[in-house]
Amino acid sequence: MHPSWGFLLLCGVAVAQPPLPPEERPSILGTVVKVSAADGIALESGATAPLAEGVRVSGAEGLAAITAGDLVDLAQDANGLVTSIRVLPRLTRRMPLIEAAPQAAVSRFWWTHDGRAYPDSLYGADATIPLQVAAVGLEATLAYLPQEAGEAAEFAVLDAAGTVLWSAQVTTGATVPLKCALPGGQFALRCRRADGSTPDHTHCVWGGPTVVLKELGLLPLPPSAADELAAGLEASLKGVDPGPIAVALPKVVGLSPHVARDLQSDLLIALGRRRAMVGLMPWEAGALLPNAQRTAAQDRGAAAVAVAELRYAPEGSEARASLVHLASGEVLATAEATVKP
Repeated sequence: MHPSWGFLLLCGVAVAQPPLPPEERPSILGTVVKVSAADGIALESGATAPLAEGVRVSGAEGLAAITAGDLVDLAQDANGLVTSIRVLPRLTRRMPLIEAAPQAAVSRFWWTHDGRAYPDSLYGADATIPLQVAAVGLEATLAYLPQEAGEAAEFAVLDAAGTVLWSAQVTTGATVPLKCALPGGQFALRCRRADGSTPDHTHCVWGGPTVVLKELGLLPLPPSAADELAAGLEASLKGVDPGPIAVALPKVVGLSPHVARDLQSDLLIALGRRRAMVGLMPWEAGALLPNAQRTAAQDRGAAAVAVAELRYAPEGSEARASLVHLASGEVLATAEATVKP
């Protein structure tokens, strides 16, 4: 060892470790609140991160196409900058715009284009849409169909204050996909010719518009998922008796909270075939239990708490569970399972 290195170590100066290879760095999975090149990305979990220059985007047509409510998988470099964003198809609840805004003055029809049907399509050059549901986004397929070929029109979505949320030029005969975030309350649909004039409303087609609801969709949980986690925990215990067990509310990412309650109930039944149980706890918990949660579980007669997490992925959601000893805080057992769609 070089003498100066020994001096640094004696003084407690840490020597920087090389960064992990990209494939070994942890990724962040979460639901988008907002994202921009200037401000970075913010997730519903509270996590925020700046974006690296030239951040790669997959699963969407670019950074501008990522909207609130999208489920994303983020990769970061050694400096914490997000280098890639993968937008995952998620389980969402959608509703036809005509049902989400039944009082809107719009013409409803069935549009067929290139062999594809767009039910609940709308004609509209100017339409104010008062939403009656909590929505995070609007999706549609647009077309401009004037009598004369060669024209173009600008389609736009505006908020209640008149601020443009999304816009695109649409030429005659072409179709353009629309996907934009909605601030809630009400918004407006607008269609204008290139010279700024208003075309006949039947020339402006909003094909099959739907709103993406704030509530996430459900993932059917087969009983085998909880059985697999319970069996894995039992094997991981290796003969150790955890004592009576309480089951905390699992954490779910990219899924409806209803899925957490379903998994919690299934785990209670699956673990109850093997161990003494004291019941369900109403709070979500991780491996590090706050003192208040430990005390509440101990007051119920529990010696350990089963905690779980389920992260949605289109190819197969990942479920993890742990048994945490209340007195020591030690993780007694862990298990994993995959829930196929």
